[in-house]
Amino acid sequence: MPATAMHDTLSSQNREAVVFAYRFDESGRASALAGCSVDELASTARGFVWVHLNLADVRARKFLTELPGVPAAGLQAMLRSSDHQQMHHEAGVLWGVFSDLAQDFDGVRDDFAHLRFLLSDRWLVSGRHHATHAAETLRRTIEAGTSVEAPVALFETLADHIADGLDGAMMRMADELEASEDRLLADDSSKEARALGDLRRQGVRIERKLAGVHAILRRLEVVRSDGLSPAILAAVIRVSHRFEMLHHEAHGLVERTRLLQDEVSNQLQSSANAHLYVLTILNSLLAPAVLVTGFFGMNTADLPFKDDPGGTWYGVGLCVLASGLTFWFMHRRGAVGRRKY
Repeated sequence: MPATAMHDTLSSQNREAVVFAYRFDESGRASALAGCSVDELASTARGFVWVHLNLADVRARKFLTELPGVPAAGLQAMLRSSDHQQMHHEAGVLWGVFSDLAQDFDGVRDDFAHLRFLLSDRWLVSGRHHATHAAETLRRTIEAGTSVEAPVALFETLADHIADGLDGAMMRMADELEASEDRLLADDSSKEARALGDLRRQGVRIERKLAGVHAILRRLEVVRSDGLSPAILAAVIRVSHRFEMLHHEAHGLVERTRLLQDEVSNQLQSSANAHLYVLTILNSLLAPAVLVTGFFGMNTADLPFKDDPGGTWYGVGLCVLASGLTFWFMHRRGAVGRRKY
């Protein structure tokens, strides 16, 4: 499809509350629905339906409020603008909010959007205010012919795509860290402080999101699993383990970034100390000469060499001698000539 036609199609979809919808038959094969109403979900006797909503459209609220069997708390989680990650279940419906990488026409961005979902044994309803990487990736996967046998499997695949996106962001971050480390080993730390600061901020954001997802999955698995179907509980456990591993990797990247920042700080501090050391030596060597010139600048009677034709050169000699004696004394004390930076 030409880029212009694709843009027009996506723009047309974004003007609707339903961004896209698919019906899955008993074998897990998907067929796109041109439009999807609440009756479509309620009348699905076999198979299931996935509906992805544009929550910025006011018609999404009407769609959700007419959806039967949705607990009030689940409806509020879908409609509220809060970005707090969460996951709960009630009356056979699982709902929650996940952080995901944002998606635009140029591809995935290292910025976060939030994916909201409602899951039952007959449908998965997801929604977002801004396009997300996981939903778009799953849509392309389904369009390519991938079969999904149940709503819980679709939910697990969606969560895996969220994890894949964050994993990719961490891989890009690791590559940038390796490049920064190589430059540091080449003693080129002048431009690394700002770059490492940006990387650490990005890593902390990813780690925070992963920690939040892992916490809510773990809480649902251990504390709030009563009433969950075995299939959903098994999916939650698998997804929880995946996010736990990613959280550990993100923590390692953040710690590695912090260590590199410490190395940059040490190099910059060492360079500053070297410059300060040179200035201190120069001040120490010039101080006796300043004292001599100050003495001869008193303009009082009986100053030495006042009327001597070579008095100026005698004064210069005294300045050089005073500085030389100072240098000799500092050298014997180890203040110069024995330090390395």
